[in-house]
Amino acid sequence: MNGVPKKRIAVIGGGGAAGLAALRVFVDRPELKGPNAPWEIHAFEARKDIGGMWMNEDPGESVVYSGYDDPVPPTPLYNSLTTMGPHPIMAFHDFLFPPSTSLFPPASHVLDYLRAYADHFDLRRHIRFLTSVESLRWNTEISKWELIAVEGDKDKRPVKGLYDAMIFANGSYRKPRLPSIPGIGEWEGTGRKFTHAVSYREPSPFRGLNVLVVGAGPTGMDISNELTQTARVVYRSAPGASRTDEGAILMRGRVIALHPEDNRVDYEDGTSDTGIEHIIFATGYTFSFPSMEGLVPDANAPLDCPLPDHLFSSTSHIYPLARHIFPLRDYSPRTLAFVGLPTLLVPFPTFEDQSQAIATIFLNGDKLDRAAEEAKISERYNILHKQSKSKLSYIAEQWHRFRHGDPELEDQFEYRRELLALAGKKGWEVQSWEAQVWGDTPVMRKEWAKLVKSGVSEDWVRGVGEKGVGEWVELMHKVVQHAKQQH
Repeated sequence: MNGVPKKRIAVIGGGGAAGLAALRVFVDRPELKGPNAPWEIHAFEARKDIGGMWMNEDPGESVVYSGYDDPVPPTPLYNSLTTMGPHPIMAFHDFLFPPSTSLFPPASHVLDYLRAYADHFDLRRHIRFLTSVESLRWNTEISKWELIAVEGDKDKRPVKGLYDAMIFANGSYRKPRLPSIPGIGEWEGTGRKFTHAVSYREPSPFRGLNVLVVGAGPTGMDISNELTQTARVVYRSAPGASRTDEGAILMRGRVIALHPEDNRVDYEDGTSDTGIEHIIFATGYTFSFPSMEGLVPDANAPLDCPLPDHLFSSTSHIYPLARHIFPLRDYSPRTLAFVGLPTLLVPFPTFEDQSQAIATIFLNGDKLDRAAEEAKISERYNILHKQSKSKLSYIAEQWHRFRHGDPELEDQFEYRRELLALAGKKGWEVQSWEAQVWGDTPVMRKEWAKLVKSGVSEDWVRGVGEKGVGEWVELMHKVVQHAKQQH
């Protein structure tokens, strides 16, 4: 750049979908390419290859977190996992899954897809694999991030560097969240055990046991369904669920207490069960950024204030952030950004749209209207506060969730449109069919599982996609119509 030093950007977690999306945008935007590009970008990936949560762990790859005794694998990938949404809506921009791919592909296909994406955009050359970031500190005197990492598998080598900006893209499926239930600390004993869903792989270890799965989400549902193949009795706990004592899965309400002295579990409706031998908590994950000085989980985070004086992590959300991305306290939006915090939405294209906004603000921070962003945060807080009936933990838990069909809160597709408008990105517009498909996903996923089980799913997708995404849209509508006809 004619003697002007390039700015250096670091991406933490470069091998997963969020990190790859950030890299793709930063190396592919026209104004950022070539010898005169205003910055250089480096990604740090603790694992050995591309894949993130979609790549199985190696022996000994687990880590230990405080507050959780068992070693935790670096991925929650269970053997039967498929995508939660149909792949045509999940795909990155301008990069579809291959023709004839199963509509809800298994993890191995997603892994192949991510690696093909990385190779197509030549992203590997920007990533340092087997490199764990140990410490990040913003040096106010020189206005740079001081990064300390460790590189290597067996022979560890220190890595240090100074960076002008930092992008966190290290995922939110790492540190297990265990609920605060009276008696949980004393539950494990002779004949009793609990684990988190992050460690679940397949149902055979639970053969002949009475198992309780705690969790209302799709992971809890998947695990419960699988356990019916091997467990003696499968209970599933979800807030507000009505008790059922018939069927393959016995539904229960929220767990409110565990009594190890008589092996009893109490539920919110006043009922109890005894004889449960193993509890699997499919209760999600905490936001964890242990390497970053100044952003540590704070049990005293001021949840009663949407715009506190500092940037906080409540373990359930990071705030205050503009667009769920940019800090509005302590750090300049031109020096720090987060990719992938929002949940309950279409992930891969959202990661790219967030990255477009990040590239724009890193180039020109004045494009972020702080007053307007603070107003949006206050508005969201007030809506969630009303919905929560003053339960502040609810606000934290729901902050980054984009619930489909909630008329009061921002829709995920409108969120993406606003990101692209901020970035001035043309050609990546949200398509009219996407919202309809997302709304139909629960019906579609259930029906597709039936087609897979009956052995006809491959016939349904054979050749689909060879002429573009339109063929996939037609197929998805066909699956939904087939489901309605069966009922």
